[in-house]
Amino acid sequence: MFTCRNQPCGAQWELSDVVIKNEGQGLLFRCPMCGARNKVIRHDAPDGTVTYEQDNSIPPKSAQ
Repeated sequence: MFTCRNQPCGAQWELSDVVIKNEGQGLLFRCPMCGARNKVIRHDAPDGTVTYEQDNSIPPKSAQ
């Protein structure tokens, strides 16, 4: 489950709902609802399986 880190949005998405790509700032997904960029971390398992985890090391963007 991925959660949009844009505080006014906060929508939750499954991996099948988002597109993960590199837009020049590392791997991320854009929230399908508000378009905010959300960083993800790629994990490669020894068996070749690829999984993604949301990068929560950056605080959420607050509403201004």
